[in-house]
Amino acid sequence: MEKQYFEPNRNNKNNYMLDTSAYNYIARKPELLDVLKQSTAYGFCYYSTAIQDRELAGKGAKTYNRECEPVRKKTMSPELIKKFDSIDRELNIILFPEVAVVMKNHTRVDGTNRFISEKSLSRIVFEEIIKNNDKESDMPYEYNYDAIIAEASVYYECTLVSNDRKQRNAVNLHVSNGAITVDELLKVISEVKEQGEADTP
Repeated sequence: MEKQYFEPNRNNKNNYMLDTSAYNYIARKPELLDVLKQSTAYGFCYYSTAIQDRELAGKGAKTYNRECEPVRKKTMSPELIKKFDSIDRELNIILFPEVAVVMKNHTRVDGTNRFISEKSLSRIVFEEIIKNNDKESDMPYEYNYDAIIAEASVYYECTLVSNDRKQRNAVNLHVSNGAITVDELLKVISEVKEQGEADTP
């Protein structure tokens, strides 16, 4: 599926950005995808970034060495990749332009990268996460992708859906209820659905 880049309607309170841990969780529980798909009828919209396509293909930030060369690759089964594609298709996942970073072959010139704002909340969240990188380790870019994904969720005023506690804590430290788990998202969907049914004459 070829995903499109769009900015969200920021007036929609049910904009959610799925990180890679959310994709993995949903892929393991097919019944969840049905619930999420149904939620789109209630105005729920789902987003991701192109960076996550790298992660879902087994080319995450942890695969890069100090020279920013991908020296490791996590093997992803064809079955799992099909599940990720199904999530994209069924939820009509839309891509956010993400911030450009100083990583080899990571910057695009087609307008789908942007520069991070100098003094912004999204930059604060970005730096909160990226400071965990250990430049002296064999994985000096380990948290780059996490930082990019979290920054995008804050910049576009979406709720980040992540089953990574460290990722959620970094966002929620600066943005109240800025990140939730997949199970918490399901509760929100259930509440909105019940309210919709209650309002139906």
